[in-house]
Amino acid sequence: VPNDEILLKDLAQVLRAYETALSPLTPPATLDSVLASFSESLSTSGVRFGTRHDETVRSFLASVITKPLVILTGLSGSGKTQIAIKFGEWLGQEHLLVIPVRPDWTGPEALFGYVDVLRPSGPGGSRPWSVPNTLGFMLRAARDPVNPYVLVLDEMNLAHVERYFADYLSGMESAQPILPNLVQEGGEWRESSQDPNPLPIPRNLFIVGTVNVDETTYMFSPKVLDRANTLEFRVATDDLSQTPA
Repeated sequence: VPNDEILLKDLAQVLRAYETALSPLTPPATLDSVLASFSESLSTSGVRFGTRHDETVRSFLASVITKPLVILTGLSGSGKTQIAIKFGEWLGQEHLLVIPVRPDWTGPEALFGYVDVLRPSGPGGSRPWSVPNTLGFMLRAARDPVNPYVLVLDEMNLAHVERYFADYLSGMESAQPILPNLVQEGGEWRESSQDPNPLPIPRNLFIVGTVNVDETTYMFSPKVLDRANTLEFRVATDDLSQTPA
């Protein structure tokens, strides 16, 4: 049996190892630390918002953190699309999807796809689906809850938002499962034979919509605005007079 000195030394090493295992490897992120890192990333990539750069970036980050739906409005060239794209790239290119909204989006199929009745059913009667990139991205986010995912809907109001986005708003508000639980087999998407029940909207999925307000676009209803954080991007004269780097 070792003497007391060796036993106490070994016990101290065990306690230090135990404390290390219990303590977090990295301190929890704060808004200020995230702001500093993302703001620096924007500046490095050549995206700046003049004298209000930090204020604009802080407002954007706070909006994303507090609500999973953020609407960015402003003049063309004010940087609203770039900040959304750079935010997704900052999180990781594989966690970003940019989709231009088309004027012919008249239903939820543009986001959630539809059952393809022209293709035969799979084993156990699982139905085949036509899956757009948006649904595939949402399913990827649902199966990777640890990492954040950003879906950018560019020119969101070129179509009636309520027509293609109503199901998503309902699922986001009620937390009811609305995503079809699909699996990809042999290059085809089919309903999961093991669990055909739909999935809820992933909590790690953030939607950023960019909008312009002119004669070619549609206004938002209170149903949409009540569920979103809205930011207006403005360009001041001082910002236009800055010399490009």
